[in-house]
Amino acid sequence: EVLVIQCRIAEIGRTSFTFEFFVSPKRGRRLICWGRTVLVLVEAASLKPCPLPEEFRRGVREFEQGRLLESMGSETQNPVI
Repeated sequence: EVLVIQCRIAEIGRTSFTFEFFVSPKRGRRLICWGRTVLVLVEAASLKPCPLPEEFRRGVREFEQGRLLESMGSETQNPVI
């Protein structure tokens, strides 16, 4: 069976972002499985979280075209669906 694997950045915070993965068969619309993983940007020397660069954030916003959930600490902006 040939599978289709989709990946997107679903959420972006001040120092982290969340990938979502979806696996389905090439033929048919059945979802076989999905997953999420969170990545945190850290400073190499201290391994402490540091803010994501604005250029990265801007690129993700443009690519996700309004489907991105953004949070900056306690504030969250819901995506436009």
